[in-house]
Amino acid sequence: MRLINTRFGLVMVSAVTAAALVACGGGESGAKSEGGKSEGGASGKVEVTLSEWAIKPSAAKAKAGSVEFAVTNKGATAHELAVYQTDAAAYKLPQAGGAVDEKQVTVVGRTASLDANKTESKKMDLKAGKYVLVCNLPAHYGQGMRVAFTVE
Repeated sequence: MRLINTRFGLVMVSAVTAAALVACGGGESGAKSEGGKSEGGASGKVEVTLSEWAIKPSAAKAKAGSVEFAVTNKGATAHELAVYQTDAAAYKLPQAGGAVDEKQVTVVGRTASLDANKTESKKMDLKAGKYVLVCNLPAHYGQGMRVAFTVE
């Protein structure tokens, strides 16, 4: 009887281990980074959620070329998405009047100011490099509405 229980235990451990490996994905490309963002790179479309005081893209990277940002404001106040190409850290952009000084950065594109629960899609032609996604309505950048984004 003890031999049967030992075999049954080994079979159960093997089954649980196999299930865990499948669920974890084995660390393949496209793995999730902290915050749930895909590190594998978006293939042309990036979903972006705006809220008080955060910008959450579905991916931290995209491939160079046409990238569509599907932006949804899930916050209670108006927000926008501005895309800047810059080598500066997301939190170190030049500021003036409570917003990023757009005279000192390369503005690639932006959505309109979106009221709560509104969505807008915007296609932008992005070259390889470093970018920062920002809500540049007054004081929003300073409240943390910024995130680094990479194009490969």
